Amino acid sequence: MKNKWRMPHPATMFLLLTMAVVFLSWICDIYGLKVTLPQTGEDIRVQSLLSPEGIRLELHSALVEPFDSTEVNTFLEKCQKDFFENRVTENVMGVDLFLASPSYQAFYLLLHMLQHFLRSGFGLKLLCDWVVFWEHGCTAEEEAKFLTLVRECGILNFTCVVTLFCVRYLGLSENKVQFLEKAGEAGAMKEEAYLEEFFTEIMEAEEFGEADSKRMVAMRGTGWIDYIREFHHQMHLSHPKAGQYKILYPILWVRTFFGFVYRNRKLRGISSIAILKNAKKRSRLVTKMKLFQKNKYEE
Repeated sequence: MKNKWRMPHPATMFLLLTMAVVFLSWICDIYGLKVTLPQTGEDIRVQSLLSPEGIRLELHSALVEPFDSTEVNTFLEKCQKDFFENRVTENVMGVDLFLASPSYQAFYLLLHMLQHFLRSGFGLKLLCDWVVFWEHGCTAEEEAKFLTLVRECGILNFTCVVTLFCVRYLGLSENKVQFLEKAGEAGAMKEEAYLEEFFTEIMEAEEFGEADSKRMVAMRGTGWIDYIREFHHQMHLSHPKAGQYKILYPILWVRTFFGFVYRNRKLRGISSIAILKNAKKRSRLVTKMKLFQKNKYEE
């Protein structure tokens, strides 16, 4: 009787291939395997995936970090519960996987971009994800749900400038993003000069703003009230539990201020003034987006 060879389950194949790659990286690291770039002569050494530098896991307990708007944070807490109620099942290589519905997938991609944008920035990687998602297609019903989420969160302008950038520079098909036609109050985002300004921001940020130590934060405005709001917001991010008690605010403000100055000087090797100047420069771009202000859509 002949034994028929059967293809292993896709999940099993993935696990075996992963183990093989990890094992090979470990062996190559032990023997110091490296390659030399012909253009620069730089040696690139194989890094073991078993080392702390080899694998990084991010475990998220929320969609994104809290923003500096209580109303928006409350809305996102509700959305997080709705994510599980709006999940869909999709078969990938014979395996049924639970995924967020397309409208919530798009909303999450956008929130992820916004979170990085208001910190040190982001490069082309996240924008390419945005292009791939919309080129894959989305039903009119799911697009309508997405628009509702964007409207309620008050990030219509950010949505439009990101999408227009992808249409203009990354080849996103305009007929795949019909919601742009309904963004009647986002006209300023369509201006050529503003898109070029956003283009410069993306290019300067590179991969999550790691190229420039001055890039740390972008605020929703450039006035003193915006600096104070951002400082208070950073205090809450640094002390999420203690920040729940208003009586501790004075102590936490002092800790946040001196921590900010110390980390900039000792760890980043840059002055706090330089970071604040860069924040003001980037905040001029953010101000035009009118973040967290609800817009009306044209029907």
